[in-house]
Amino acid sequence: MLRRILLVVFVLVVSSASARAQVVPAAGRGDSTLTAGGTIVAFLPYPNAGSVLPGYPESVLLGAGAVVDFNVSKWWGIEAEGHWLRLHEFAQVHEDTYLIGPRILVPKGRFRFYGKALYGFGKFAFPYGYAQEQDPVLAFGGGLDYRLTRRLSVRLLDGEYQRWLDFQNQSLSPYGASAGVVYRIF
Repeated sequence: MLRRILLVVFVLVVSSASARAQVVPAAGRGDSTLTAGGTIVAFLPYPNAGSVLPGYPESVLLGAGAVVDFNVSKWWGIEAEGHWLRLHEFAQVHEDTYLIGPRILVPKGRFRFYGKALYGFGKFAFPYGYAQEQDPVLAFGGGLDYRLTRRLSVRLLDGEYQRWLDFQNQSLSPYGASAGVVYRIF
C-alpha cells in the first residue's frame, strides 16, 4: 500500500513539473527582475540596554544600507542587504549586518508590498572599543515600494526585527526601519 501511495505521489510531482515547462513563452524574458539600491537606516540596537549596561542610553543608531533584490517571479524573490550603523554612536557602539533570504511580494498597481525572512551575520562593537562580537543573525520584516518609473522605485518603508542567535549568551533583538531608492537593472 505504501509503495502505491509513493508511486502516485511521484507521478503527480513529475507530471506537474513537466506541465509548467511552457508556461512562459520561449521568446519572452519572464518575470525575473534585478534591482539594487541604497537606504537610510535607523535601528534601536540594544533594547533595554540600561538593565544590562548601566549608563547606556536607549539611543537609535543611524547609518546607510545597500539592498539587492532578485525577483524570480512577480510573487517571490531573494533579497540581500547590508546595514552599516555608524552614526549617532554612544561610547563607540555600532552595528553592521549582512543578510540574505527569501521574500514574498504582493504587487498592487504602482505599490509592491513584501515580507522577508533573512539570515546572515552581524558585527557588534562594544562600548569604547572594548571588543567586537560577530554572530549569526536571523531577521524578519516587510515593507512597501512605490514605482515612480519603469526602472526607479522608492522604498517608502522597510521594517525589520533581528534576533542575534549567539550574543554573549544573552538575547540581542534590535529592530528598526529604513527608506531609500532602488533601481531596476533588468
